[in-house]
Amino acid sequence: MDALHLSALCGVALAAGTIDAVAGGGGLLTVPALLWAVPDPTLALGTNKGQSTWGRSRR
Repeated sequence: MDALHLSALCGVALAAGTIDAVAGGGGLLTVPALLWAVPDPTLALGTNKGQSTWGRSRR
């Protein structure tokens, strides 16, 4: 993965985390970004599921 993909994914993750904290729905940003950056769709969707599981709030 090159620096462009990594920096873009970090920016999207920051924006998605902020949106998730305020209103939910950060996956609407992360799924298209992962599908753009990762050539295998199953790996991209699995990565999104993993980050959504570990990133959920425990209230």
